[in-house]
Amino acid sequence: MSDVYPSLIVGLGNPGNKYVKSRHNVGFMVIDSLIDHFQESSKTCARISKSRVWKIKLKGHIIHLQKPLTFMNLSGTVVKVLSRQKDIDSPRILVICDDIDLPLGKIRLRKKGSSGGHNGLNSVITEFGTDNFNRLRIGIAPEEGSVNTSDYVLSNFTDLQQKTLDKIIELSRDAVIQTILRGMDVSMNTYNGTNLNTSDCKL
Repeated sequence: MSDVYPSLIVGLGNPGNKYVKSRHNVGFMVIDSLIDHFQESSKTCARISKSRVWKIKLKGHIIHLQKPLTFMNLSGTVVKVLSRQKDIDSPRILVICDDIDLPLGKIRLRKKGSSGGHNGLNSVITEFGTDNFNRLRIGIAPEEGSVNTSDYVLSNFTDLQQKTLDKIIELSRDAVIQTILRGMDVSMNTYNGTNLNTSDCKL
């Protein structure tokens, strides 16, 4: 599989103040971190379909950052609208989302694959009719025991987890920037083995 350089970065989450700090909204958190990082550079913001979209310039690359404002299970509809409007095919899309099967402190980049039961990824796959798009998964798994998945992903991180979360959002932001500039292969080799979890930040 040839390397790819994404030009549409989609952070998945749920709209509304109720969900701002929830585990399911780490995709939004990374987009916010990217927006803050590029606040001094050329950047515009617009409402396109049911989403907010920022356009940034990064060393000659035009990059679109998107936060769907539908709820998670309808995310794919607005991703497809934007991709068609900007003529961006699925291999040049990078979707950022939470992963309940991956521990907090770890991220995983992949070029394609199943939804893994994630409603947002499943919506994107359904709308595009393919799983051939890049994804950055951010671990939120509980440390031990079973949980009610729906309640768990919509709940907030604990105070102890916040230190690890802040670091992982920053790491994810850096991974996205490197992917844009150097491609998925380099970023997968650089970031997929990283573990930022610490003993005092357990789930």
